[in-house]
Amino acid sequence: MMLIVRRSTSFLYIFLIISLPLGIGFLNADWSDLRSVFLIFIIFSCFGISWAAFEFNLTKLAFEYIFLFILFLTFTLIFFFDFSYKEFNVFLIGSSRNVYSAFFLASAIGYTLSRLYRCKRPSILLLMLFVYLSFQLYGRSSIAFSIIFLLATMLFYFKKISILIFLICAILVSLSAFFMELQLSEYFSDTNFQSGLESGRYEMIWQYWDNLQASGLVFGQDFTWYPVIFDHDGNPHNAFLRLHGYWGLGLIFILATFFVSQYFAVRDQKTLIAFISLIVLTRAFLDIFYLFNLFDYLFFPAIFYVFYRPYFRRQAIQNK
Repeated sequence: MMLIVRRSTSFLYIFLIISLPLGIGFLNADWSDLRSVFLIFIIFSCFGISWAAFEFNLTKLAFEYIFLFILFLTFTLIFFFDFSYKEFNVFLIGSSRNVYSAFFLASAIGYTLSRLYRCKRPSILLLMLFVYLSFQLYGRSSIAFSIIFLLATMLFYFKKISILIFLICAILVSLSAFFMELQLSEYFSDTNFQSGLESGRYEMIWQYWDNLQASGLVFGQDFTWYPVIFDHDGNPHNAFLRLHGYWGLGLIFILATFFVSQYFAVRDQKTLIAFISLIVLTRAFLDIFYLFNLFDYLFFPAIFYVFYRPYFRRQAIQNK
């Protein structure tokens, strides 16, 4: 009975935190070409997929097998079809290698969350292979976040041998550069690491907030007409900027849920989940691939942990 009440409360809370963004989203439907409304249905879809996976014990199928598939696909394309970052730029119709890399990272996160939920250790060898393949995709952000994610997972599961594993990973990366005849300087040039932290993203943020009116603060506003964003085809390269433009203050309820989820994750001694949330939210700050797309369901159990908490706790009890 209590479980039914908790589930009903969770669904009611989900409805409440989404109702305000949905209402404001309709106000901005015209200039956003209905994207401000469509994203709400994306959230519901992601909740539906991930909820079903946890409710019917299908996380291995919906999370782990997805990662194994994309890992196998990427490995095959690189080593059997001689794919380089140039081919990955056109592999997904209408999307660049950065989108592919973002999905790759999300699948690795989903795999780890499923293993954590099922009280099993993730395969560090698979995650090392994931990092290795991420280097071949040449995505600056994806390379950085894949390394951070691997290190966090190693420290959580293998504290005593994490340094050794990191050294092995570094050796594999070095061997990759040697056997694929890549000069280190050329590699960093192709990945745009030479630009450091310089990016038009910061100019987009300042232009948006400098011109934000009181009504825009509450109801959001059209960000596509700002010169620097307009020059990038209306892409603000920041999920939070985009969501505020679509939903205004409706974004606050979702942000609050993010941080409440991290609080409960740390409280439940699921620090890796809290750290994964930070990785996802930081990655979302740098582009619009995350928050929200259909594959976001892979990390919903982390960023919305407060809703999945009963499942993790129940599984932990069953495995004692």
